[in-house]
Amino acid sequence: MTRLLGDPGARRSLMEYLREIGYLQATVDLCGFRSGSMNEALLSIADSGADEPLFARVNPLLAAHSLLPAAYEQRDQMLILRLPAAAIARLAEARLRSALVAALAELGLRYIALELDPLDT
Repeated sequence: MTRLLGDPGARRSLMEYLREIGYLQATVDLCGFRSGSMNEALLSIADSGADEPLFARVNPLLAAHSLLPAAYEQRDQMLILRLPAAAIARLAEARLRSALVAALAELGLRYIALELDPLDT
């Protein structure tokens, strides 16, 4: 994952290949490989129960890790996150990636799906 996040050419090549075979969106699980784990979040439609809007909970964490601007949406326990290319490259650092995943997990977001297509394209 470190290589993929840190190498814009590798991300672009993978995205192009996935688009060629029909995928409209490509994400990686920032927690690392967990076979089929992101499908678990797709099966549940339960409300997160949070009183605050998503941006009020997520933006401060992204700001604390210098990862703004960002676009994101929540699907149950999954956060689908889209960042500029420079922020994606910063997440190649395992320590930063782990800290972000841990902080978001405290909000009940167990799965962080990072879009490979940068926000600034």
